[in-house]
Amino acid sequence: MGSPVERSPTEGSPRLAEIYERKILEHLQSEAEALEQKRIQEHEERLQMVQDIPRSALSGEIDPSDVSALRYPSKFSGLGLGTQLTQEPEDMNAFSSSSQPTDSAGASPETSVTSIVPSSRGTPLPKDSMIEVLRYEIGKVKHEVGHLRHARDERNEQIKSLQEQLNEAQKKYHHSICTVRDEIRALSETVGQLRQELVKTRRERDEYAKEARQLQGKEARLNDELYKEKTSSQNVIQESADKEVVAKQEQDRLLMIIAELSRQEHTSKKKRPAEKVIQKPKEPGKSFLELDPLDVSSMHPVPADKEALTRLLTTKPERKSRKPQMYTGNLSNTTGRKWRKTHDSLTLPGGTLLLG
Repeated sequence: MGSPVERSPTEGSPRLAEIYERKILEHLQSEAEALEQKRIQEHEERLQMVQDIPRSALSGEIDPSDVSALRYPSKFSGLGLGTQLTQEPEDMNAFSSSSQPTDSAGASPETSVTSIVPSSRGTPLPKDSMIEVLRYEIGKVKHEVGHLRHARDERNEQIKSLQEQLNEAQKKYHHSICTVRDEIRALSETVGQLRQELVKTRRERDEYAKEARQLQGKEARLNDELYKEKTSSQNVIQESADKEVVAKQEQDRLLMIIAELSRQEHTSKKKRPAEKVIQKPKEPGKSFLELDPLDVSSMHPVPADKEALTRLLTTKPERKSRKPQMYTGNLSNTTGRKWRKTHDSLTLPGGTLLLG
């Protein structure tokens, strides 16, 4: 497994980036100032060490009894004077003997001094050489101080430039933040409008759903009523068909009875002489249509066979494949009634049948 990816502490946060950059600049500036102050202090110390040298040593006027300028080994380190300034004379009276004027020259002690540190161990350092060395060291220190000041100025310029860049970045970040805030505000307003539209749309959807449910209820009721009407119509049609079938069967039965009676009458006429048929008078108080069509007592005075006639009237005859040949008409109830109104008898092949 790989190591986790390191993320920058300022990633995704402009405010943290500004704080981080400011802290870095402050840290760099403090370090630069501390370093510069340290170097300036070192050079000032070196300058002070040079300035601590007695002026009599630089001008040639040296007090033979003052040897304090020759006993600073730590202050004169790094000045390029070697070890000759740190050597103490073995004989302190050498200063007084060397500084005494000669009788032949007659010169003063200021002009007769030719060395600062007379010693039997090393070569004495001339006064002019020491002055040149000190001047060189002083110039070198001043030059380094100038370099340090120039570096300080450059560092200050860099810090100023970085500060300006930081200000520009802060302005850009502030502008970006303002722009983002404006966009967020606009998006919030848009979201609010969309939410209002969504609420309105949901309310309309609920109203439409309510109306749809009401319409569905009405449609269901209408369908139920239509189904009931259709069912009742079908029942009425079925009842009518059943009644028609029953009427047709009764008609066929009556026709069969009539045919059987005609056949029996025809057979009885062949066996015995013809009898005079006496028609019974109609029952008073009843019309022709009110008479019972199954009552055959009025059709013949004496039935040929009562048992056969009773059995014929009480049992339903079987359906035949075809109608009897002796009957070729089609008499319905209405037609039969109209026909009976105009005809009192029916002539069949077996004889004449009176109709009441």
